[in-house]
Amino acid sequence: MRLLESIGHKRFFFFYHTYQVHHRYWLHEGFSEPEARECEYGRFGLPEPSKACHIAYEGEIAYMDHYIGDLFDFLRDRGLYDDMLIVFTSDHGEVFVEDSRGMTEHGYLLYDELIRVPLIVKFPKGRFRGTLVRDQVRIIDIVPTILDVLQIDGFEGDGTSLMPLIRGEGRGSLNAISEFYPFPKRYAYFPELNTPKLSFRRLDAKLIVDLGRWSVELYDLLSDPGERTNLLADREAGAYGAYTVALGLFSALLDELERSHARALGMAGSGERVEMTPELHDRLKALGYVQ
Repeated sequence: MRLLESIGHKRFFFFYHTYQVHHRYWLHEGFSEPEARECEYGRFGLPEPSKACHIAYEGEIAYMDHYIGDLFDFLRDRGLYDDMLIVFTSDHGEVFVEDSRGMTEHGYLLYDELIRVPLIVKFPKGRFRGTLVRDQVRIIDIVPTILDVLQIDGFEGDGTSLMPLIRGEGRGSLNAISEFYPFPKRYAYFPELNTPKLSFRRLDAKLIVDLGRWSVELYDLLSDPGERTNLLADREAGAYGAYTVALGLFSALLDELERSHARALGMAGSGERVEMTPELHDRLKALGYVQ
């Protein structure tokens, strides 16, 4: 907040990334339920698969929510809030014992508990207040949306502006690709799950491909939003066209990857080697991107 005080009313971009809602889960008076004290940590210091650890996680969310509220109050008190464009989202969800996924962590898997996250946008002057977009959108759409609001042209990338959807002009849901690349063996908490994976998600169906085990899963998200019944493992379901749906999704996945790869090659430039400065290394390390 001292930083925001120093900026005053000049135009600025402020990025706030918190690791508060990550294990180890701390207890916070007034926010954590008593059961949170029973959360124990086992292998690699990870939370044990228990209801208590889920409750401890929820306490961390409540604690963080409170202080985000304090930040918004600070912005209102200084006359900044009404003119600000604020985007709230997350990079991943969390899996707990109730999900029966064989782990209490994040990473490794591409089920919705991990890849479906909030996206809340507060526009200046209360524009679009109360608007709910029911179509599927993606995190990669955030940057082009912000640039669209700021009327900055020239974006080249995989995302697309969400402003037509927000204005109600309609365009339909956007297909979403999610990926998991294996951790180095020394960092792999769950080696049995540490295989490369891709998922292709439409609003109504989702395909998950495990490239390490060569296994494929297909889920009907309308009738099975919890992704409990793999239609490709159900012979009866397969008789009703599950394999045809899976092939269609896999073909669309390959098309999306090919287009993305072509765009990446087009933006690659000269491919010159860039030396990392100590300052840049420290900043990336603070964010957890390098060791």
